[in-house]
Amino acid sequence: MEGKTQNQLITKVQYKNFEPGEFTDRHGRTYDETIALIEAFPWSQQRDHFAVGPTNPSVTIEGEYRHFLKLTLYYHDGFILYYLDDAGHLYTKSFPRYQDAYPYLQSFFADSTLDTTDLELQHFWLQGKSIHFLDQDFHYAINKPKVIFYISLIGIYALFLLVFTIGALIRGITNNPALLIVAAFVAGILVLISITMRLLINHLRAVIGKELILSRGNNIFYYGKAGQPQQWDKKNIIAITDLGSSGSSKSNYGKLVRIDIREAGSPPAPVRSIYIPSILIRDSTLLEKFPAIIPQYKTRMFPFIPSGASFPS
Repeated sequence: MEGKTQNQLITKVQYKNFEPGEFTDRHGRTYDETIALIEAFPWSQQRDHFAVGPTNPSVTIEGEYRHFLKLTLYYHDGFILYYLDDAGHLYTKSFPRYQDAYPYLQSFFADSTLDTTDLELQHFWLQGKSIHFLDQDFHYAINKPKVIFYISLIGIYALFLLVFTIGALIRGITNNPALLIVAAFVAGILVLISITMRLLINHLRAVIGKELILSRGNNIFYYGKAGQPQQWDKKNIIAITDLGSSGSSKSNYGKLVRIDIREAGSPPAPVRSIYIPSILIRDSTLLEKFPAIIPQYKTRMFPFIPSGASFPS
């Protein structure tokens, strides 16, 4: 076994505020190098304000056969080992000290699998387990399904208007004093369709050819031209404003929302702002990636992106 443990497996690290699938320091390491990584990990400092779960300050090891082993924090200053096999079964075992998990890590390095005899199979997680172990992609571009949704919504408005108008004509309502009411209603729907279409085009123009690279745990993020986005630092962000949202993620479905992010500039550099529409990333998802900032919510029925702001200003 000693010789086998000198094989390298991919190991990676998570810290506080990281989201599921967000890792850093991803390298191939031997068993001894992984032990050194665990010994150097700031477990005590990372324990503040944590909630027990598979996405937490941790060290994760990827086996050769899509098996994963993750050592992370647990209740009462303890530690817990998560083992996800290639069939999607999740097992756990808790320890008072992280050193008590070393025999399991050594066995995993030798075979890339683990004997689950004295591990506890978790039955309450029926799905979504792998997201806590696999690397996720935090690149965001135009959400095509959402664009199709808005186009379909505009089409529904237009179809409803057509059916309503035809029905009114068939019933001879044009010879009725109610004509003015019908005309006002039709005019209102036409205005709604027109503004919604303009808003969608406005948001599309702002993000066509753009990309956003943003995760919760990394202070550095990128936004701008695809392949050459500008770098931004969360530590310099002074305000985030959600325009068009009520602050409830459920009530925002189907709304075109604009998120304004302001970065403080160092003199003589001016304050920079970027405008990100929800067809690029859902506003509630974006706000969760800035845990240190309390967003402002402003009611705006039609949150157009200012002219000339198609690129970061």
